[in-house]
Amino acid sequence: MALGSGSIDCEYSEIEGGLYKNDKAFEKMSNLQFLRIGDTHPRTLRLLDWDGFPMTCLPCNFNPEFLVEIYMPSSNLEKLNLKRMYLRDSKNLKEVPDLSTATNLWKLDLSGCSSLVELSSSIGNATNLNELFLSRCSSLVELPSSIGTATKLKRLNLSDCSSLVELPFSIGNATNLKELDLGGCTSLVELPSSIGNLHKLSSFTLKGCSKIENPFRLNGTAIQKLPSWIMLWSHLYHLAMPYSESLMTSPHAFDLITELHVCDQRIRELAPWIKEMSRLRKLVMSGCTKLVSLPQLPDALRYYAENCEALERLDSSSSLQHVGGNFGNCCKLNQEARELIIRTCRFAVLPGEQIPMYFLWQATGSSLLMKGNGMDHIPLMGCVLVVNKVGDRRKKEMVPPRFPVLNEHLYTFEIDEKEVSCGDPSVFEFEVRDKRWEVRECGLNLVAQL
Repeated sequence: MALGSGSIDCEYSEIEGGLYKNDKAFEKMSNLQFLRIGDTHPRTLRLLDWDGFPMTCLPCNFNPEFLVEIYMPSSNLEKLNLKRMYLRDSKNLKEVPDLSTATNLWKLDLSGCSSLVELSSSIGNATNLNELFLSRCSSLVELPSSIGTATKLKRLNLSDCSSLVELPFSIGNATNLKELDLGGCTSLVELPSSIGNLHKLSSFTLKGCSKIENPFRLNGTAIQKLPSWIMLWSHLYHLAMPYSESLMTSPHAFDLITELHVCDQRIRELAPWIKEMSRLRKLVMSGCTKLVSLPQLPDALRYYAENCEALERLDSSSSLQHVGGNFGNCCKLNQEARELIIRTCRFAVLPGEQIPMYFLWQATGSSLLMKGNGMDHIPLMGCVLVVNKVGDRRKKEMVPPRFPVLNEHLYTFEIDEKEVSCGDPSVFEFEVRDKRWEVRECGLNLVAQL
């Protein structure tokens, strides 16, 4: 073995046809610039795993005849021709070459390849392709029509492909497709009518597709009518859609929509017919700066209302039990809304300056002593006031569970009764992962008394 700059002796041993390295030796290779492995090429190589591969291409005499899988995230590759590819975040990769002989290609992950302009038409020859990930390929404008011949394709992720304008009509031939994610495709202007042929779809995401016009008969940025053939997608368990008041013209879809996204800065209230969406489980309202109130909504619905700074009221008949609510930066919530969130949500985030008085056990700081009261294994609700020590308003995490936390916010969460024994005095400690944040106050109460 010949090594270039920073060369060292490195020992290998054979294990079932593979190699393992002397890790201590490799610790000394941080300055290695060149590596040559004699004159014999690894013709039986099956796995190539190299994170951060520094060169723009593999050697011209590299023979991938037996290569089954390649895992090279964050590489500098610009061209590559292999059988199975995991090239996530290879930001310099501009094209995927001829895949005509890639009949064994099962999964192709090009997520985050932001320089990728097009996908080779030879992708259609990858007849065993099951999964194709192209999320965050921000330069990708279109898919080749040959994608329709990849009939075994089951998962297609195009989320946040911000330059993608349209899908080819042939996509309707990929009838085994189960998951199609188009979320955040902000330049997508139409969907082919052939998409109605995808009867095996179980997950379909269109959130953030503000320019779509066809074939859902969309007008400008608002969906006018969902086609009746959407009911043929009998396997659909997840349908994420952007909110529009004109959805009321598609009541046949009310039993299909599971996730609704509202991003309209002009909207002041949501339509009352939302409560008829029987399968709706997630409502995301982001940056709706003029939204003042929420109507009665379906039960068991998880709320996300970040930065809805004008939000004041929630319908008092809404049930928030057993769900979560993120009301970060909703600083105008009235007292009735705050009580509803704190007393009924299983976990929540909302603005606040002090722990509510009805929490029986309270303490300043992050530590709370709860004296024994003769009860054992009881469900508790915890509440902490989290503040930023340096005035940094960036979102951070708190555990458990995970929610974005802004300056001076209350964080409430249910504590599993199996984890609590109150027969003896117990000390509860609460902490924030990021040390720039601190727990100023904490409190506990019995769930039954909230």
